[in-house]
Amino acid sequence: MVTKTYPWDPAEALDTPAAQAEYLSIVFADGEAAEVSQALSTVARAQSMASGAERESPALSLLESGSLDLCTLLDVIRALGMRLKVIQA
Repeated sequence: MVTKTYPWDPAEALDTPAAQAEYLSIVFADGEAAEVSQALSTVARAQSMASGAERESPALSLLESGSLDLCTLLDVIRALGMRLKVIQA
């Protein structure tokens, strides 16, 4: 018997700002740079889906522009309507 699988987009599960913030918090705490970049892209897609936007979000445009340096990272986080918080490990 063959199991049929379907494509799954994690952005579909991030349907609230709280879920998006929690997801990013976990990835920032445990992830590496590539994982953080992917998570930011996922949240940007989730926000575009939620708003019904037909155009690409500014955050996604920034992420696709090339390397994710600190300035770009901060711009993306602001474009997502979030901010970074540093806590003691």
